[in-house]
This record gives sequence, structure tokens and C-alpha cells, in this order.
Amino acid sequence: MLGETPIARALAGLGPALGYEVAGPPAGGSAEESLSGVHAVVVASHGRDEEAALTAAVRAGVPYVGLVASPRRGAAVVAGLDLTAEQRDAVRTPAGLWIGARTPGEIALSILAEVVASVRGDRIGVDDPAPEPAPRTALDPVCGMTVAAVADTPHSDAGGTRRWFCCEGCRTAFEADPGRYAEVR
Repeated sequence: MLGETPIARALAGLGPALGYEVAGPPAGGSAEESLSGVHAVVVASHGRDEEAALTAAVRAGVPYVGLVASPRRGAAVVAGLDLTAEQRDAVRTPAGLWIGARTPGEIALSILAEVVASVRGDRIGVDDPAPEPAPRTALDPVCGMTVAAVADTPHSDAGGTRRWFCCEGCRTAFEADPGRYAEVR
């Protein structure tokens, strides 16, 4: 692992719990030779010494090479590597499976999940794009308008079933006489 970032520290803390030895950059010898037998290289250094580490890991045939970066910065870094197009495709950036991670610990968990999938040869989910949230809509039983069924949309649980409304006026009308609007779902 390369880096002293919060994500790198979280990786160093979580890795051993999964049976992975987490170490810093190898010392001595050529970088490619010192990576012999390494299963994964994760670069989480906020732009410090990334290119050399990524290039050496890919050339050494490390099964998992990940760069912690935003999609835009990661793509720029990978595009600038002195590697073939096929070799550049081996670099996972942003590193980690898409699980909606936000904190350093969650991001480290997503990276370790991707490492496990890579090391075990299971690519399920590894190349899947981030899921798009499915739009959730409902029909306002008063006016018939299609509305977003989300937390801040007016709604009512009158009658034991949640119904969504376009405005407070429709909700008020429904709650005054739910039986009148019972047929609309």
C-alpha cells in the first residue's frame, strides 16, 4: 500500500482482520522484482508518487492494482501512465466496489471487497457501474398526478396504506374523506 491518508490507515486496520498482510512500499531491488508474490497494490496517496507505483505494479503482474481517486482524477492519472492501453485497463480507479461508501472505513471496506473478488477470481460486481437509483413514483389519489414517492413529498398513512400527494391541499382533501378516493391506487 502506498499512502498515509485516512483511507490508507483504514485499509491497514481492516486488512489483517481478513488475513491480509498490509505493508508499505517494498524497499530495495527493482520495484517490479520486489512486488513478486504480492496480490494487491492500493495507491491512496493523494497524488504523491502514484505513477511509479501503479506502473511497477501493473508491469509486475499484480492481480489487483487500485488507485484511490475521483473518477476524473483517476482517469487522468491512468491515461498518463507509461503503459499500453491494455495494461492501463488493469488499474481499478476509483478503487473499490460501489457500495455507496462515504467514510474512510467504508471506502476501505469497498476496496477490500474488490481485492477479495479479484484475488479469488470472482469478478461479479467488480466491473458493474454504480447503480442508478430507481425512480419511485406514486399516483396522487385526489388529482391523479404522478408524484415522486420520497420522504419530503406530502403523504398520508390514513386507512393503513401510505399514499403520496402533489401538495398539502390534496393530502388535506384525502384525509377529510379517504373513502371518496379509495379506488385510486
